[in-house]
Amino acid sequence: MKRNQTGLTPFDPAQQWAAFYIEQKFNAMWRFRKGILNNPDADTVHDMRVASRRLRSVMMDFRDLIPDKAYRALFPLTKMLTEKLGIIRDADILIENLQSISQNNKPAIRDASQILISNLQQQKEDGLAQLKLFLDELDRKHYEIKFHRLILDIRNG
Repeated sequence: MKRNQTGLTPFDPAQQWAAFYIEQKFNAMWRFRKGILNNPDADTVHDMRVASRRLRSVMMDFRDLIPDKAYRALFPLTKMLTEKLGIIRDADILIENLQSISQNNKPAIRDASQILISNLQQQKEDGLAQLKLFLDELDRKHYEIKFHRLILDIRNG
């Protein structure tokens, strides 16, 4: 049987596929970490959030192949990361929409929009500070190491 770019065939055990996809989705998410810590922008936040949702989806898809202890430790942390990213992303979207609405509008609407935008920018800054603290917490909890260990455990059965 010919192997594809994954190095796997359709006849390889489900554990091999699970390990492959979890590793792929984890790495796709975690590569945005430095950007969040050093110079977070709306695109980086959005991309990491999307990647974290994809990782959670793959973890749910392969739930039966993930040891309970690892799943109970890693899935909630990943979900919390998604939620923290979501707070920032939601603020970004609302700010963008309010800026669009306030352009070419009545002064009262522009003034009200500016107040809301200012509040949202503060919410975003607070969210970024919380996200950075949470990423530090993930480091202290050896989140990355535990994911790589999980992948090896799944791969090795």
